[in-house]
Amino acid sequence: MENIKSSYYLKTTAALEDVVLLMNTLHCLDDERFIIEGMEHPDIQKSISVAWEVFTAEYASLSEKGEYFYGCPISVYIMTYQSRLNAFLKNQKGVEEIHFILKESREGLLALPKYFQILGDEFLAPFNFALQSRYKFLKDRIPEGLTVEYNADTDQFHGLREVIGYDIEEPYPELFHSSRAFKAFNNYLKAIKRDIPEISFLKKSLEKHSLIKPITDNDFIDFLGENNYLNSKEWLLLSKNHQLNSLSKSSTSSRLQLFDTLFSELIK
Repeated sequence: MENIKSSYYLKTTAALEDVVLLMNTLHCLDDERFIIEGMEHPDIQKSISVAWEVFTAEYASLSEKGEYFYGCPISVYIMTYQSRLNAFLKNQKGVEEIHFILKESREGLLALPKYFQILGDEFLAPFNFALQSRYKFLKDRIPEGLTVEYNADTDQFHGLREVIGYDIEEPYPELFHSSRAFKAFNNYLKAIKRDIPEISFLKKSLEKHSLIKPITDNDFIDFLGENNYLNSKEWLLLSKNHQLNSLSKSSTSSRLQLFDTLFSELIK
């Protein structure tokens, strides 16, 4: 399992290699007891169950540390992005953020580590969601005036080229003053809970830095609901108050850090 991703999952990798070894062993045996093919064999199922438990525990352990690892929750990825970018820029001469983004893509954006598919969709759901969110986050970080293409076969961005007369490809609501503010807003929402304190801080911070046009709290809540940024339960809970908390009452150090990370280029 020679893969940069597997280095973060040493225990899971070992458990999955045990599954593969057992499958190969049973396939080679002549004993009729092992004629059952594939993963339906009870011994293989037992080995997979062990791998499930190992992966669940290892993923939870890595997440609790709050440090970057391949497939980490998007909140962790966003919080550690700037420090990892700064380290890259410091250690490499003549590079820019786009080179870091391309480096990240060379480690894979969506592809799972080899053999991880054995675990199945149910156990890989948080992993898959994190990778999808990571892809969207990096895509939105590509500077305007530049474009890259994503190659699904290689699981990488490539074909970087300058574009003259760059046009914004993705529309953004009239509420935002720029597409960059809208993209940062989208990434921020991916990393938070949609409750009153979080939405209050987001809206008031956007207003403070003049990233959105004047809008009432109630209309902002409706905007989130009508554009599917909230599920029905979240929309109902937020709508009950008709107004959000002030910035001073909703600010926390972690929220300030996340906002500063995602909107850093817009609030200098």
